[in-house]
Amino acid sequence: MLISFAILLASILCIFHIGQTLFYILVLHNFAVGLSEEILVRGVILKELKKIFNVYYSIVIDALIFAFVFHANDNIEINLFIRFPLGLILGLIATRAKSIHPCVLLHWSYNIAVVLI
Repeated sequence: MLISFAILLASILCIFHIGQTLFYILVLHNFAVGLSEEILVRGVILKELKKIFNVYYSIVIDALIFAFVFHANDNIEINLFIRFPLGLILGLIATRAKSIHPCVLLHWSYNIAVVLI
């Protein structure tokens, strides 16, 4: 929560004092998006799914939720061929590492790559 507050404060300062720059978009915005999605998808949803299903079913269901619920407005082919496998990879990393920290970094990197491409 403290990290989210710091990001929000830095975002507000960037908007009012610097303007909406590439730094704001790449660093702060994409980090906030990656962090919040990972907290919810891998930190909460995957954890709860593991209580109901085995690990591998939980990861697949979690990846489906990530691709088709969190990105429902996007192209279905992109969700199926890019975001679903990304969700599988992130779920495996979260499970193996027993932490969402590496997932946040990978998600942040993915978001930056999408913006740059």
